[in-house]
Amino acid sequence: LEMSLTSPSEVAQKRELIGQAYSALELLPKDQRAAVIGRYLCGLSLNELTQRFQDDSKDAEPRTEKAVARLVERGLTKLRDLLRSEAR
Repeated sequence: LEMSLTSPSEVAQKRELIGQAYSALELLPKDQRAAVIGRYLCGLSLNELTQRFQDDSKDAEPRTEKAVARLVERGLTKLRDLLRSEAR
């Protein structure tokens, strides 16, 4: 017999945390959300992420890699703040 390494209560707690993270992501501004998802959920490098933003910005001035890195950083900061305030 194999023993489960995760109890039902741990599974429920993880599901709740995932739900909170998803809800917090939805509250981020569109570009910050796209940057955080691209970087951390899709595993894109900053260079790849910058290229995606450039491909999507038909009329706008293209973003530099440094600007995209700041966008990711601001998104993560806001995401942390949202999750902390939700935990209270």
